[in-house]
Amino acid sequence: MLRCARFLFLPLAAFLAGMFLTTLLYAQPELTYLYGKLKSPDAHDRASINQLEYLQELPRPFAFSLSYLNEGHLDDPEMHHRDGFAFQIWARKPVFVPWFSLAAGVGPYYWYDTQRDSAGSDDYVRGFGIMSSAAAKIRLPYGGLFLQGRFNWVEAFNNIDTTSFLVGVGTDFSSAEVLDKVLPEVSEDQKNEFLIHLESFTESSVKGIEYRRNLGILGGHVEAGATYFFTGRTVLEEYRSYGAAAQLWAVNVYRERLKFGFGIGLFLDMTDSPYDASGIASYLIALRISNHWNLRYTHSRIIPNHDLDEDIRTIAVGYLF
Repeated sequence: MLRCARFLFLPLAAFLAGMFLTTLLYAQPELTYLYGKLKSPDAHDRASINQLEYLQELPRPFAFSLSYLNEGHLDDPEMHHRDGFAFQIWARKPVFVPWFSLAAGVGPYYWYDTQRDSAGSDDYVRGFGIMSSAAAKIRLPYGGLFLQGRFNWVEAFNNIDTTSFLVGVGTDFSSAEVLDKVLPEVSEDQKNEFLIHLESFTESSVKGIEYRRNLGILGGHVEAGATYFFTGRTVLEEYRSYGAAAQLWAVNVYRERLKFGFGIGLFLDMTDSPYDASGIASYLIALRISNHWNLRYTHSRIIPNHDLDEDIRTIAVGYLF
């Protein structure tokens, strides 16, 4: 777990440096969703792939991105269900006309794979690899929207390699009217936030409460948070302890409305192995709907000492003070 945590600190450090640099450059972020098909030279099957990517400009022509990939199910000769997180550095260049551009990116990929052999026996493995990508983007004339086509090549150490082609839609928020609306009496002194995680997209129905604080360093791009997770059908219902997490976050707030962040820290399991420390890595997307309130989506990957990684995806309501 500690070896994985040290590796994950590399993209966190790069993310912090990028956030600080882009504050000075006033660069715009991009958010892209892509869907496509995947194949592997090690399997005789094809699968669907989904990708959600946050990209931030650096001094041109460079950019960096953080992505979550779900590589679907490959079933021949054995089943693979793999997903993971990728950090990439990009070079981008407009070609022929301003609204068409090409890009190439490369970076580390942390993956988790559920495998099942012909006898029905499951095996759970994790590891690292390299993801290389080539993309073409067409900028649309309205809404800050663009269309993108992309090839991904994943070389996974001690696991299957994959090639995928995806198409998707994204935005740079340049014409998003909801972000142009000025919030009344916005105060930069609101460095504290209390959140209730209301809904979970996991079978165990995990919910939680969280306190986080902006540390006021690196241009306000660093936050610390502590979360207590529990299970139950409602927040006020009798619940069972699930775990607690402490994380350090790199965040970027765009137009005082939209927040993106990546966090890493420790998770304490309070169910099967009480107080056994594991790693946790998360990303968030938050929308500030008033001076004191925001809505947030969070996806966390728990990296325990044993083989069974776990995901927690929640929708949360936060109060800033």
